[in-house]
Amino acid sequence: MANITANRRDNFKGGVTKTEVITFDVTASASDTIEVLSLPRNTVIVDIKVLVKGTASSTLSLGDAGSATRYMSAVSTASDGTFLPNVATAQTAGVISAGLGYRYTAAGKLIATIAGASVSGKTYTFVVEYMQDANT
Repeated sequence: MANITANRRDNFKGGVTKTEVITFDVTASASDTIEVLSLPRNTVIVDIKVLVKGTASSTLSLGDAGSATRYMSAVSTASDGTFLPNVATAQTAGVISAGLGYRYTAAGKLIATIAGASVSGKTYTFVVEYMQDANT
């Protein structure tokens, strides 16, 4: 039997999770971006929820400079709704999940990208739960 210890986390020094609630009332053109949250080095995104209010035939992607779709890829925001990890809504087959648990090895930003059409007077609320991973 192999002795595998490289990925043990019994000495995990992760610390406390924090939750940020960030709301934007947006009027933007297609392909515009929103800088949602600055992320210090060693940040790990634990959970994300996105609430959308207002109508416009647009889509929303959520990611960072390394991957514009790390957390959400072109989800339809044509009507009001909430997007949760691993749950497809009636609006779309898109889900937030792919990047959960990703650790930022350098400071970065959580970035939302509007596509498909311009939006006017649409409200996006991002609920981001994260922690600092001290296991470097």
